[in-house]
Amino acid sequence: MKKFNFVRVKHPHLSLWQSVVSQHVREQLEQKQKKVRQNDLLAHPMVQATNDHVLKTFNGEIPNRDNLDLSDEHELHVYLSHLGYEWGNALAAQDTEKADLIGTTYRKYSDKDPNFAQCAVDYAKYYLKYNGIKKYNDWKTTGNNDLNYGVIQYQLPNNAKVAILGDWGTGLADAEELLLDIMQKHNPDAIIHLGDIYYSATPSEVDSNFAQIFRNVFAQAGRSVPVFTIPGNHDYYCMGYGYYSMVNQLNAGINGALQEASYFCLRTQDNGWQFLAMDTGYNDANPADQFNTFGTGPAVQSSELEWHQDKLENFNGATILLSHHQLFSCNAKINGSFSKYRSMQYMNPYLHAAFGEYYDTKIAAWLWGHEHNLALYQNDLFGLSKGRLIGCSAFEELQSANPYGIKYPEVPYQLDPANGLPYELGTNADPNGVGYYNHGYAVIDLGGRKNPSDVVQISYYEYPSWGNNAPANPASNFIMSEALGLPAASTRTKVLSNAPVHVYSMEGLCLTDHITSNQIISPHIFFFPTLGPDNPVDVNLFSLNGGINAVLRDGDAIYIQSLESGLYYSPNSHANYLFSDPSMHYAYYLQSNPNFEKWIIHKRDTSTGSQICYDDEVYFINFNSNEWLVPAWSKNTTDILLTTAPNADYYWQIKK
Repeated sequence: MKKFNFVRVKHPHLSLWQSVVSQHVREQLEQKQKKVRQNDLLAHPMVQATNDHVLKTFNGEIPNRDNLDLSDEHELHVYLSHLGYEWGNALAAQDTEKADLIGTTYRKYSDKDPNFAQCAVDYAKYYLKYNGIKKYNDWKTTGNNDLNYGVIQYQLPNNAKVAILGDWGTGLADAEELLLDIMQKHNPDAIIHLGDIYYSATPSEVDSNFAQIFRNVFAQAGRSVPVFTIPGNHDYYCMGYGYYSMVNQLNAGINGALQEASYFCLRTQDNGWQFLAMDTGYNDANPADQFNTFGTGPAVQSSELEWHQDKLENFNGATILLSHHQLFSCNAKINGSFSKYRSMQYMNPYLHAAFGEYYDTKIAAWLWGHEHNLALYQNDLFGLSKGRLIGCSAFEELQSANPYGIKYPEVPYQLDPANGLPYELGTNADPNGVGYYNHGYAVIDLGGRKNPSDVVQISYYEYPSWGNNAPANPASNFIMSEALGLPAASTRTKVLSNAPVHVYSMEGLCLTDHITSNQIISPHIFFFPTLGPDNPVDVNLFSLNGGINAVLRDGDAIYIQSLESGLYYSPNSHANYLFSDPSMHYAYYLQSNPNFEKWIIHKRDTSTGSQICYDDEVYFINFNSNEWLVPAWSKNTTDILLTTAPNADYYWQIKK
């Protein structure tokens, strides 16, 4: 392991323990030296032992006293960190019996304790102080139902440059130097951070690892600029209180630059562009969901989604979406084995469903962090013009982690036309030969526009990463630049009755192949359509109102017929029609009562007229039962079937 590697685990309790130990060590060192850097903390034996204990615990290797070598000080401290952590949890839970038992064990080693016992007490105090309740400023409650709450009063100059950082709050020396590089080389008018202040964004950490570094760099640069930051999952590991106390003071002295909430809207003076930043960290701080094997990617709060939709629908310019968590990934699993979306591990269905309807009209790009890498994904994936990962600004990612590996080919990278390869960060090696990826950031240049919503330029840079010894004259290097702009006006093509189409769910899954039931009711075999991430099947939407080749319209009665080969076949005209019998609780292909095969199609947005076009969002409502066609999520199988439900407000999208 690199001596100064910054250990981070996706678990709030373990991260808070790291924060408490780190703060305790900082206070000790501050009594001996004027300035304490994060690198000094990482070199301290207590912090190194804690990091080893945290990694072992996170990987299921619980430290124990069996065969404990008391002469090995590091090994002993790893065990004492474990005991202190468990002791603190018992104190926080007010489990006196367990706390006394651990305390008795701990006293056997008290003469060798570098003060983990005090850390256990401090750890418990955090939990008791906040009572496990996370802070969140809701525009409906904190903002008194004012939809302008969270909109930054300060407006960007029309020729502004905005620097984008992700996962930057480590407090390491190279993070500070990267920020200085941005200020000196690009002279930005504002800086936006995509979240994660490590380890758990305690009040001490948000100051030492974030706010204080900005103060230091601004002093060196001779000027200050407004800084805005959204919370990642780590920012909520201390219930968000440290984060909120910091953002309320971050831009003190800059008129109108107060950030009121964990989400925000920042606009240019000419209202041509807006940065719309969301809070995905709030719903990713549950210990049960942290091991990236069970849960689903986090959603934003329902009231916050309403707020974002207002900003999208009532703004005539171009929007850049910002989040901590990714919309999709080529390398990281977003949905785990217990998620109902486990068949599409590479995409966050909640975020896609929330913002997908704006991809082709409002959103120029979506930038996110969370993964400690820089990745430029192929344009127009899942309807999004540009999705970019910028989570590489300070956390050192091991080469052995293979962050550019392709686990999910459904999410391809954008290729450099010069060599046909994906754009990647460079690497370096420490004296022990351990390879690390460099850091990176982006700068958006809003200048040069003739009209408010004209295209702007985003440029990507890499910056060297290092441990305790900085390389000589470190400097950033340009990677590439590209234009961001509103999606081209779509050419709306009408959908004709009986023309093959593909049907997608609101989460981005397609109607795909079928499965066959073991139940056979002579002479019928039940074929159940499924939803999947790829391989869409051709489907006919036959209008009973207009007949073959008629334009489908809102309110038409239709049959939904699969053209997949191998399904139930009958010479009559009702072969392979989607059938819904409420008593069966599923929709399936079977020739039967025509009333159960009849559906009403409704446009979700009729402002463009009654004619249905490709990419329109529609509802399918069964004519007989008046129930809506929806996915049937099953706990017993990875197959996603179809069923109907009353008043579901569930939409589908028709594509060529």
